[in-house]
Amino acid sequence: MDRHANIGEGFIGEDAFRRILTHAKLRDKPFILETPVDEEGDDRRNLDKLKALAVRTRRPHTRARA
Repeated sequence: MDRHANIGEGFIGEDAFRRILTHAKLRDKPFILETPVDEEGDDRRNLDKLKALAVRTRRPHTRARA
């Protein structure tokens, strides 16, 4: 529980949000986040941050060839 903190600024942190957003069993689940709006555009900035965190980083394919 982050008590309405902006994404990554509360107790949860960016790494935890990244893990939640990319977890195979949670990736397609809807959820509600309540964040503060102190300045115009805060909602958009929080949403953009979540979208950036949700992007799975792809590891290079390193399978050995026979």
